[in-house]
Amino acid sequence: MAFYLPAEYDAESAPRPTDEDVTLVAVPERTLAVRRFSWRPTGRRVAREVERLEAALASASVPVAGEPFYMGYDAPWTLPFLRRNEVAVEVESADA
Repeated sequence: MAFYLPAEYDAESAPRPTDEDVTLVAVPERTLAVRRFSWRPTGRRVAREVERLEAALASASVPVAGEPFYMGYDAPWTLPFLRRNEVAVEVESADA
């Protein structure tokens, strides 16, 4: 599980966790391609959405720079049709 802090925080000014199992990790800026989907994120559904994302990127000749991953945002009791899920992959930035 991950939480992202607003841009005004850096490693020095971020609030310190009160639980020793929680750690702060600085993640470098990156560019992601993302595909949103709803319902429950079963392995098969996530794999299908990754395939669709990869196909769209290949069709647009967008170079991929990492491995696809899943991001989920809702509590387990959220109704399936209201769930927000995403599959993402890092892509090469146009600025690079």
